[in-house]
Amino acid sequence: AVLPLASVVWTLVSKGVERLDGNFFGTSMNNIGARDPNGGAYHAIVGTLEQVGIATLITVPLGILCAIYVVEYGRGRFSFAIRFFVDVMTGIPSIVSGLFVLAFWVLIVSPMVNDGRPGFSGFAAALALSVLMLPTVVRSTEEMLRVVPAPLREGAYA
Repeated sequence: AVLPLASVVWTLVSKGVERLDGNFFGTSMNNIGARDPNGGAYHAIVGTLEQVGIATLITVPLGILCAIYVVEYGRGRFSFAIRFFVDVMTGIPSIVSGLFVLAFWVLIVSPMVNDGRPGFSGFAAALALSVLMLPTVVRSTEEMLRVVPAPLREGAYA
């Protein structure tokens, strides 16, 4: 099992190291064919940063607000439901998150505003990523809020 992996890694490194320069990270893939020696990772890097940024803008406020509610105010069924869904969402595989966003956002919501056509977009990827990020943000914030001592918490109310 190691020999095929080593062969693939060796081929990748030996053929790719000559292209790994400053232009690789700043060159676009516009008008580049499959056999062109040019091209770069600019669009992939920018797209990844945009999707992570959008997912963070969605997830962090929502996760912090959920955690504050659960720790400070939640004593009833709604708080139990939030904890339950956070626990369930912690175990969701990324493919399930992606399929959920595909089924809901791309195939149901997007055609309503896109003349009946499904709208594949980076925003859909950011939504799938935010579904994966939400339980981590909620649980981390909840644990940090529970660590705060009661006198310090009461002093913050003033």
